[in-house]
Amino acid sequence: MSFGHKIASVKFRVTTRFLFVMFIALLKCNTTHANGGFFVEGVAGAGTVSNKYKSKDISVENEVLRISLNKSSANVSVEYAFKNESKKGVTVRLAFPTVLINDHWNGYRDVDNYCIYEYGNKLTYYEVTGNKVEFSEQYAANLYSDTVDADAIYNWKVTELKFKPGEKKKINISYSSPYFGGEFNISNVPETTTPKIFKYLLHTGSSWKGKIKKCDVEIDGGAFDIKNLYIYPSGYTLNGNKVIWKHRNFEPGIKDNIEILVSSPKEGYLNGGDWSTNSLVEYEYSEFFKLVPVTDYEIKSNQNNPKYPVSNMSDDKLETAWISSARTCPYIDVFFKRPVNLYKIGILPGYFKTEELYKANNRVRKIEIEYSNKFKENIEYTDVGFNSFFSLLNNYYWKKTLLGNDFNNPSPNTTTINGLRIYFKECFQGDRYDNTCISGIRFIERVKEVPQGLHRGG
Repeated sequence: MSFGHKIASVKFRVTTRFLFVMFIALLKCNTTHANGGFFVEGVAGAGTVSNKYKSKDISVENEVLRISLNKSSANVSVEYAFKNESKKGVTVRLAFPTVLINDHWNGYRDVDNYCIYEYGNKLTYYEVTGNKVEFSEQYAANLYSDTVDADAIYNWKVTELKFKPGEKKKINISYSSPYFGGEFNISNVPETTTPKIFKYLLHTGSSWKGKIKKCDVEIDGGAFDIKNLYIYPSGYTLNGNKVIWKHRNFEPGIKDNIEILVSSPKEGYLNGGDWSTNSLVEYEYSEFFKLVPVTDYEIKSNQNNPKYPVSNMSDDKLETAWISSARTCPYIDVFFKRPVNLYKIGILPGYFKTEELYKANNRVRKIEIEYSNKFKENIEYTDVGFNSFFSLLNNYYWKKTLLGNDFNNPSPNTTTINGLRIYFKECFQGDRYDNTCISGIRFIERVKEVPQGLHRGG
């Protein structure tokens, strides 16, 4: 097939099976720089103590979380008010979770200086290695990694507590969490250090009896100007150099987990602008990459439903989607307003307004792409689940294109395109509806010159 008009490209972000941990590979470099290696460091996440052993009697009346961001790690202090809701004595095991990453070079890195207290008295704990981490809990600071060559596990620090009938207890936990990130270092090129991530898991607190009656979270920017950091989720208030969430009758889910990109526009790979547009770039193979602004392309489709228009794919909103209404093979045409040196295509492969709607509708399994330069390829996806995309770095499912893999022949004649057509060939079947749903589509391109104002991350 050929088109006489400009068609656009799409880039998919890799989120494979166990989400987002680092690949270890020898990377191509130019003749002036040596490759310093690629590895994972820091703690991928830690957070609210879990009722891992399923006691049905203990509730959380209050949780007060305070986090201070230092240059290389975050200091965390959290206070819980527990209550035995039963009229009998109960022994419960509090399980503090850490998500540990092993890149096969450095081993698993845990939090530092973990302490647990009951009314100021230090308690003991023992370690339990838990299940493999769910896909949605694995991620990496390097947004553009294409393979997974690392392991992620839960490690639980378990403390046993005895409650008398109706008894309340105050428990304090403190620790230091080194920032999590992947490092791709090229000698003498400081820009190749990726930004660092801090993550606090709130969803593990959903295992206690009922809802958390009151949960207050305060993050002090500390060494950083917090207004310049990228913070997830939204809904916080800003007070000086602090951000604050106040939850009431709270039943936390994965979408409530706190994630902070600890890299300001002056210190990392973010050169001003908005995270969701074109501000992120990465140094790799002696080249730079960035997101293509949504203003630089137009999307059209052979199937248009006024209630779910094609424009929903470029509004950067999880809760809106383009939904095909016909049973024939749906496709979209993407028209770039300028030539684009395409590297990756990213999609939100489903309807993410609610988990019920995500499961009710079809999710993309296989697409066929035809580029304006006559290249063709097929891309397949895994059904990774509703919760996998609630994150700063995990809001798209990225895939490197054949054009992006063509490092041995980087001619603009083969990698630069004016557009593309995407056929949605196969889907994972929804529980209720036979519709193809896409909540978002984005592209990453090569950039020939170093963006202005780029500095070392972290």
